[in-house]
Amino acid sequence: MPAMRLRILYIDINPVVSSPERRLKLIFEHFKKHHCAFMIARKGEVSSFLKSTFSLSLPPFHSLKFKRKRGRLWLPEFKAFLSHAQTFFRIYKTARNLDVDVIHTTGFYSAIHAALLGGIKKIPVVWHLVDFWPLRGIPNRLVVRLLLKDTKKIAISESIKGAFERSGFGRVEVVYGGNIDGFFPEPKKKARKKLNLPDGFLVGYSGKIFPGDKKGIKTLLHAFSMLPEKRNAYLVLCGEFVEGYEKNFREDVKEAGIDGRVIQFSLPPDKMRYFFSAVDVTVLVSEKEEGLGMSLVESLACETPVIGSKAGGIEEVVKDRETGILVPPKDHESLKNALLFMMENPEKRKKMGKKGREDVLLRFSPERMLKRIEEIYHEVLSERGRA
Repeated sequence: MPAMRLRILYIDINPVVSSPERRLKLIFEHFKKHHCAFMIARKGEVSSFLKSTFSLSLPPFHSLKFKRKRGRLWLPEFKAFLSHAQTFFRIYKTARNLDVDVIHTTGFYSAIHAALLGGIKKIPVVWHLVDFWPLRGIPNRLVVRLLLKDTKKIAISESIKGAFERSGFGRVEVVYGGNIDGFFPEPKKKARKKLNLPDGFLVGYSGKIFPGDKKGIKTLLHAFSMLPEKRNAYLVLCGEFVEGYEKNFREDVKEAGIDGRVIQFSLPPDKMRYFFSAVDVTVLVSEKEEGLGMSLVESLACETPVIGSKAGGIEEVVKDRETGILVPPKDHESLKNALLFMMENPEKRKKMGKKGREDVLLRFSPERMLKRIEEIYHEVLSERGRA
C-alpha cells in the first residue's frame, strides 16, 4: 500500500533568520519535494530565506510582556497583544481555505498562532522546541499550559526535553538533526585565503554578537587577552552585532588590550563552511543554557574542534576531550587553559576535529531527522483518527 501523501503547513513569524529557520527550511524543502507543503512566513528576510508559499506583511514583532493587575491577574501589554491579534487574523485569513493534515511550527510565538489555527480547524500541531524561552516566567508557562498543551512537542536536545517535562508539560521527544549537508572541511589555506584571514592560531565564534555574557562574549574576550601575544593568535567573530552593541564591543576589545587582533564580519549560510574550516577552534561559552549550540555542530562537521560551556544542550554536542573541551560558564581562566591546550596541541586538535565530524554526521544526520519527523506526522494523524 503506497504511503499517504501528506499536506503540511509550516508557520514561522520570526523577524530574523537563525538556526531554527535553517532547520525549518530543510524540513519544508524536503516535504515540498516528497509531499505537499505550504509555508507561511513574515515578509522580508525570513520569507525570502525560506522561499515561503505565503509572505505576509505582519505588524512589527513584539514579545508578549505581561503586567500584573490587581494583585493576581496577569494581562498582556496592549501594544503587543494588538500586534499578535492582527498577526493571527492575517495568518487565519491566509490559511482558512487550505486543506492540510498537520501544522508544523518552531518558536514560541509561531507556536501560539499555529495552536490557535489548529484548534479552530481541528488540525494537529507539531511544535519544534528550540529554546527555553516558553519556560521563562509565570505568564509564558500559563500560555504553554492553556494554549499549547495539546501540541505534539519535539525538542532539539535532551536539555530542552528535560526542562519541559519537569515543568509538567507532557511528553517531549528529542529529534536531533539540522541542515549540516553544506558543512564539510575545506583546505585551511584555501579557506583563509578566500576570507582574507591571516596565518596564525585563529579562535572562532559564530552567531549573533550579544552584550554581556549571554553568549559568553566578555568571557571570551577576557580569556583571549590572556593568551601570549607572541603566539600570533587572532579572535575571529562571524556574525552581526545586536543593535546598539558594536560601539561598546569595540570599547571592550580596546580595554582588553587586543585591538588589532580581533576580526569581525558576516557571511551567508552557504559560505559558513569556509569560516569553520579557516579557524583552529570554535568557541561558544554561553552563560545561560543553550538549546543546543548549532554553531558547534556545524564546526565539528567541518572537522574543527570546539570549546563549549557546560550549559544546556552544549554538553550534548561536545564530547569532552574527544571532540572538544567543556568549561564552566563565566570562567575565563578555564577557557584560557582550554585555548592554550588547543594552541599547543595541533595533532590532538586535528584528531578531535576528525572524531567530531564522524560523531555529528551520525547523531545529527538530516536524513534521520526527516525520517523521524515524517513518522511523527503519521503518528499524530493516527491519534486523531485521520491516518
